[in-house]
Amino acid sequence: MQLLSACWSAGVKAEIVPRACPSLAEQYEFAHTRGIRWLVLLEEDKLLSSNVVKVSSGGSQWGEITSRCHITTRRKPTLVG
Repeated sequence: MQLLSACWSAGVKAEIVPRACPSLAEQYEFAHTRGIRWLVLLEEDKLLSSNVVKVSSGGSQWGEITSRCHITTRRKPTLVG
């Protein structure tokens, strides 16, 4: 929820799948039905060990690993544009 709040504060529209432990397919379906082009995927092990997240295009399961703190700074132009 901290990441979601940080996105909102930075002017990045953000939503969360309203379901406990959604599968990857459910996350992509959620994004697709709402016209969301970018997803920030949190993988618990990566987030805890190195504080990184995966930024993925809504149409692809491939993505770029980036530092959690860079979502609202370096990645903002991509997510907003």
